[in-house]
Amino acid sequence: MQPRQKQKKAIYYKHRPDYVITALVAILAGLGLILIFSTGWISVLKRTAGASDTNSFFIRQLIGLVVGVVAWFVTSRIDYRKWQKFATPIFIVTFLMMFLVVVPGIGVSSGGANRWVKIGFINFQPVEFLKLGVVIYMATWLSKNKEKLSRPFETLLPFLIIIGLIVSATILLQKDMGSAMVIIFTMLAMFLVSGVPLLNFSFASLVLLALGGGLIALAPYRLARFLTFLDHTEDVNGAGYHINQALIALGSGGIMGRGVGKSLQAYGYLPESTNDSIFAIVGEETGLWGTTLLVVAFVALVWRGIRIARSAPDDFGRL
Repeated sequence: MQPRQKQKKAIYYKHRPDYVITALVAILAGLGLILIFSTGWISVLKRTAGASDTNSFFIRQLIGLVVGVVAWFVTSRIDYRKWQKFATPIFIVTFLMMFLVVVPGIGVSSGGANRWVKIGFINFQPVEFLKLGVVIYMATWLSKNKEKLSRPFETLLPFLIIIGLIVSATILLQKDMGSAMVIIFTMLAMFLVSGVPLLNFSFASLVLLALGGGLIALAPYRLARFLTFLDHTEDVNGAGYHINQALIALGSGGIMGRGVGKSLQAYGYLPESTNDSIFAIVGEETGLWGTTLLVVAFVALVWRGIRIARSAPDDFGRL
């Protein structure tokens, strides 16, 4: 009689975090906090007509960073392949969350757009969850249908239908073409690297280009922004005001910058100095060297992300 052999235990290898990405994220987040701290109180003074100097922008940014770090730590302990099992429910839930912006009492309208939801003290944009939901769903769908990528009706058509849903929820419902472009370009990139035939990719790109052109032409404010992008000198006090003030901020920073906390454009000249125009503040306060280092940090982040994706053990992880 053969002696019973002991069952070997499965070997689990400890996952080593990527210290380069950790360092890059820490640098970028730290720089963001410094800049929000230096300009946030100015925006508060303007909004409250001098009644308050509490830097609420910095406080919200700091809270967001803490929440993000906790979420980063928790999700880093979860095997990414588990998300694949729940890809469809995650996409459906994040898509349905987009309609919360039109629910009375919790939907918040600002600047003519419905993009925010406020529940108690929690204030968030549903589209940020949709971005993650789309990536997980697309990675699952493309990896499972790898053999069908050359068949237009089985891959290209569903792909365009998903994009149609995204466009409906972001541009038509929330008037947020910026977020829609981010999601669509991300989907196109995933579509390309999944191994889809170039002809299918080119057709999808042309369809989306035509759709984007149509959406720009149908909305006067989008058309004005597009024309300003082509020529910012046409209407310097109207549609081109924002971009011209941003260029003044960048130019006045010179090589070395005015110094952190010494921005002049933040005092009522540059709109959204703590948000859309923060890069212009970087240029004004830290100069060419500061903006160059910032761009290099983002390029390094992308490069490192691509390296990690290329070394992933499966298509789902890579996508």
